[in-house]
Amino acid sequence: MEPATLLANLFDKKKLSIIKLFLSQPERDWTLVEAARSGRVSNATTYRILNKLVKLEIIEDHKIKHLKTYKLAQNNATKYLTKMLETGDSAVEAFVDLIRSVAGIEQVVQLGKRAKDKTSVLIIGKGLDSAAIR
Repeated sequence: MEPATLLANLFDKKKLSIIKLFLSQPERDWTLVEAARSGRVSNATTYRILNKLVKLEIIEDHKIKHLKTYKLAQNNATKYLTKMLETGDSAVEAFVDLIRSVAGIEQVVQLGKRAKDKTSVLIIGKGLDSAAIR
């Protein structure tokens, strides 16, 4: 699966919380309840997220008798995710590069401090097409 397609399927606050949990401790085996509690996501939602991540080959599941554990898969997709989520600058810079091609934009200004997961930007210009920016 292409990394860009992979990220498009993953952008959700709860999914990112679970993904970051697995990326923070790549060698650890997690149970469903441990992942839900540590990621601050309900058990049912965590179950659905983990099943989707297993299908996307980001997480591997292992069954030991009746206990199921989950662990971060070691592949190109997870290496790419690690790189993208560790450097918050990449997403912001990619966004700025994309919107530079929109006609009418004169300036892009960062407002406040850049947080780890997000930043606020002000886009200045004349006759801007807001649909193209979104």
